[in-house]
Amino acid sequence: MPIHHFSGVVALLAAILLCHHEAVISSRWSSSSAFHQGFAPWRLLGRSRQERTDDPRRECVETRVLDTDTNNPSITALNMGFFWATTKANSVSTKESPSQRKGKVTRTAARAYQVGGGSIPTSRLYTTRKDSSSSVRVTDEGVMGDYNHYRTVALKSTGDRALSILTEDVNSLIKTIDNGFYEKRYREGDLGENVLVDGVDFDFFTIGKTYRFTSQPEGAVASPDDVMIKITEPMEACANLCKLPYINDPSIEQPKEKIARCKLIIEALNQMPGLRGWYAKIIHPGTIRVGDRLAAI
Repeated sequence: MPIHHFSGVVALLAAILLCHHEAVISSRWSSSSAFHQGFAPWRLLGRSRQERTDDPRRECVETRVLDTDTNNPSITALNMGFFWATTKANSVSTKESPSQRKGKVTRTAARAYQVGGGSIPTSRLYTTRKDSSSSVRVTDEGVMGDYNHYRTVALKSTGDRALSILTEDVNSLIKTIDNGFYEKRYREGDLGENVLVDGVDFDFFTIGKTYRFTSQPEGAVASPDDVMIKITEPMEACANLCKLPYINDPSIEQPKEKIARCKLIIEALNQMPGLRGWYAKIIHPGTIRVGDRLAAI
């Protein structure tokens, strides 16, 4: 083959490879769509495509999640402060092995489908908040009277996400973010969990392990009324949290301030599996009540 022909072939192959490389980058990283027109300054943040089949942990609106920077010095300092605080303040006994620890339900919550659009992440009325109740009834299909748009529409109401659980130590973490900004504004239920548990840390749960909620006293045998669950995956923080009113605050004129607050809470909760909470499937249905005990089986 003449040299000039060979050079042409090499140039053509190089161009093809370059286009393919750019296409791969473009398919993974792109600007996020606005939650609703004109009210989402964080749409400029880089987001990676969600692949449910490849990474079932991702849960964000439509098919993308925010990118996070694990080298952020603010987050590193935040983590150090968080773990120091939990060592001092948490009620978890360090003498017990993780499997022997017991938790206690301090809050249960559900949020029904909002006809006016408040259950759809693209709506101005959307929020992750869920109001508390004295108990929640759980079945194989999920929490009765609760609606999750992504689970319902994109995941065909999968039973693997029937229940969401958060531990109280995470609330303590959030209140330390942004020099006390969240301590004054954040309240229980803002993350949208169905069950809030105290007495165990966020890393108490293990994927594939079974746990029991019971109203029976300590040491009692299992009851037909007990609820049994199996942990399926850790939840992952995404831009849906940025719709909380104190982040998407109309009084904040600078978009970059909203972006900074949005990224900070997402990065903080995505540092380790379980900080955002856990998903579980229902093994034995029933009612979970405030005051119920939680233990590994």
